[in-house]
Amino acid sequence: MYDITKLVSKKVFEKLIKLLPTPKQQRRGRKRIGKKALLNGILQVLVNGVVWRKVTYCGCGYASCWRYFQELQRRGKLKLI
Repeated sequence: MYDITKLVSKKVFEKLIKLLPTPKQQRRGRKRIGKKALLNGILQVLVNGVVWRKVTYCGCGYASCWRYFQELQRRGKLKLI
């Protein structure tokens, strides 16, 4: 798993986790991935400028991170980051 402390401090990372909304679980299908893994992938893209397909494995796939990122943009929560 990717070490997030290379990008931001643990204190900042925990603060971001509290600010961002939790992905909703639907009645059927797979369980949702935790916010830590999703935020880890998103920060790799935002801080390092990595392409979505080149995101280092962070507990989930790049597509899940991208979908959560799109949801944050739609809700207007991306300004928090």
